[in-house]
Amino acid sequence: RYFLVGSFIRESSSRFGANNRSVNFYTLGSSWILNNESFMENQQLFDLLKLRASYGLTGNAQIGNYQTLGIYSFSSQYAGFSAAFPSQLANNNLTWEKAETLNFGVGVGLFKRITLNVDLYQKVSRALLLNVELPYTSGFTSVIQNVGSVRNRGVELNLNTINLTGAVKWETNFNIAFN
Repeated sequence: RYFLVGSFIRESSSRFGANNRSVNFYTLGSSWILNNESFMENQQLFDLLKLRASYGLTGNAQIGNYQTLGIYSFSSQYAGFSAAFPSQLANNNLTWEKAETLNFGVGVGLFKRITLNVDLYQKVSRALLLNVELPYTSGFTSVIQNVGSVRNRGVELNLNTINLTGAVKWETNFNIAFN
């Protein structure tokens, strides 16, 4: 009747700067099946009445290799000799993009034929990994930095019905989300 799940992960990636290679991520989730409670034992309407909640922090490491390193190019010449010039700025503070997700839901089952799930969610992504343009006077066109954030929130509905169960079976599934 009560469920609790969780996870903890310490991730490390050499794609990030020396100052921020490792970070902790975690998730927590719980649910409560109300129709298993004694105060609901005499009711005939609900096959399932379940409340859910979850919270989690996840990360994104989808950048190319060596993006945090100061890189030199040796494809030039100066006065007839091989020459090097900086082709990428170093960024020892580049770190994981982090997404924080919060979800609340309810599941309802009626007459052993209808199931409705409603979920409310919010996801906030912070420290986005974006290519930031630099002034041309810097000698570089851009550098990857942790800038900006994005928030998504919405509601998702999922309705399943069992319409026929005899020789001919017919089930319907309807799903819609508003973001």
